[in-house]
Amino acid sequence: MYEPKYFATTLDSLAKQVLPEHIYNKEGVAGLRHMDERIIITLDILRKELGKPITVNSWSWGGERNASGYRDIVYYGTLDSYAHSTSQHKSGRALDFQVKGMTAQEVRYFILENKEMFPYIKFLEVGPLSSGQDMNWVHIDCRMQDAWLENDTIICWSPAFSYVTEETVKSNKL
Repeated sequence: MYEPKYFATTLDSLAKQVLPEHIYNKEGVAGLRHMDERIIITLDILRKELGKPITVNSWSWGGERNASGYRDIVYYGTLDSYAHSTSQHKSGRALDFQVKGMTAQEVRYFILENKEMFPYIKFLEVGPLSSGQDMNWVHIDCRMQDAWLENDTIICWSPAFSYVTEETVKSNKL
């Protein structure tokens, strides 16, 4: 298991950030087995390069964020909902996070402008939400890349606009 150098000082603090509370309480650090190492490496690189604190889950210090990393059947509520979800969170390959002192749009722009630093990011969810509200978090995942896409391609998808180009994301601050 990759041990972060910048994002978390211990595997215990990492586990609290990327696992929901009920999984952490049941499995502790061993629950990190649910996470894809590529997403943890990416999170560590982001923390180093941005030089700012990143929050995935905040439940361990009384915050509301509890399912921004790994998600199991408890998050979905029913086996049917869980089975039909294609979310990369189910496989520990996705994270939703916020960066202190930066907007989500600024973080997405940074990622797209510096793709070579983040070779595992293959998908970026961008705003706005289908309701028209800004998306105040960043969603990244390290899904398997389709063979027909160029290696440095990051697929960008918006709940409001569907698939959009990287240039659209940057120029429209999505």
